[in-house]
Amino acid sequence: MQNLVYAIDKNYNNQLFVSITSLLDKISVNINIYIIHKDPKTFKPFKDILENNTKINSFKIIKFEHSEFIIDYPSLKNSHVSEATYYRFFLDKYLPKDIEQIIYLDADIVCLNDPHPEIIKVQSDLIKFNKPLAARTTGLRMKDNDINTQSLKMEKLSMEGNRYFSAGVLFINYQKWIKDSIFQDLRTLAINLGDKAELHDQDTLNSYFDSNYLEVNEFLNFRVGKDANISNNAFIKKNSIFLHYEGNWKPWTIKGILKENSIFYTNYFRYLGDGFFHITHVNKRNSLNAIIRSIFNASIFKLDKPVSFLIEATKSFFLYKL
Repeated sequence: MQNLVYAIDKNYNNQLFVSITSLLDKISVNINIYIIHKDPKTFKPFKDILENNTKINSFKIIKFEHSEFIIDYPSLKNSHVSEATYYRFFLDKYLPKDIEQIIYLDADIVCLNDPHPEIIKVQSDLIKFNKPLAARTTGLRMKDNDINTQSLKMEKLSMEGNRYFSAGVLFINYQKWIKDSIFQDLRTLAINLGDKAELHDQDTLNSYFDSNYLEVNEFLNFRVGKDANISNNAFIKKNSIFLHYEGNWKPWTIKGILKENSIFYTNYFRYLGDGFFHITHVNKRNSLNAIIRSIFNASIFKLDKPVSFLIEATKSFFLYKL
């Protein structure tokens, strides 16, 4: 039985629905789902749709009750990032103590192929090598004292190792984290790092583990975003297990929807029956400019439903409030 964990607030309810729906569609074993949520009642309509799936053994939505410990984290002040990004540091307060291992997923993850065979391999190695964590490396310190942005970041975080990982997909040896008081250490470190942790929980995690983690297959955290389309959709569909929409061009923003790889997110969003596209705006003027450009350069016609997109995007300008 696999234990999947998410941590969100109400602003990511739609995204979480998509992530869980895709996971249930692809995984070949039954799972337990734990959601640490700031506003659990807001997710109930989504849970009502999901919880009758035969692959779900247990589905628990747990209200986060420790906001007073997070709100003053220095890196959250004057930030657009939600406090929910730190909820993973409090899992020991909410999950059963007898769980052996967990897989933590960001809500912007879409599952494209059965993850179970690879998960078993990773979890076996965590026990074999007595490691606390497995993740995908996304940055390396330059050798021979060469300086780059990644090296400077790692210096700032007082890291001695050479690897920096993405926190979007984490394989956690939960019993080792409990035994070694890792959750408590992370909560303390988040305060001590202060504004040095520019990427919040991810920087804190990297500073703490400092390359002491197992490397996972790149397809367990296959990252696409602003500079995506390096790999075409056929390649992504065939090889990717967990597709991770990183950066600002998410597949629910206008610019993100216009990227070809948004289809993987959009296909599962349509299970909700709330339209063909999930559309939000960070800046409506920028969204409008992106639509106009897509018409002139004909990129809009690469969407599977361009007319529906124009109709829904137009409505969204009037309905969506920043």
